[in-house]
Amino acid sequence: MKLYDAPPLGNYHKAWMMLSLLGPDYDKASIVLSKTEQKSADHLVHHPLGKVPALEDGDVTVWETQAILVLLVSKYDSANKLLPADLEVQAHVTEWLFFVTKEMWDGPAVA
Repeated sequence: MKLYDAPPLGNYHKAWMMLSLLGPDYDKASIVLSKTEQKSADHLVHHPLGKVPALEDGDVTVWETQAILVLLVSKYDSANKLLPADLEVQAHVTEWLFFVTKEMWDGPAVA
């Protein structure tokens, strides 16, 4: 597994923290934004929008932060502590993931 990142971006930290919590082995590939490496042909294979983070896990590559988080907990949280098996609770977790992304960006992050 490989995490394509560009510290200190917040979305990178979300993916990194989830990997740290769950504990699977992974490699990091740092993308240097100031050199526009995120727009290189090599990186566009991992993230078609030329952004970070992206996560390569075997034959699967996921490139939206919330999708990375859901993939990681679905695959590596066998106790279902972070994403409970109950579908209604999963829906509320998903609501929160999107709320944090959208509302935090439109509010304090933009300011």
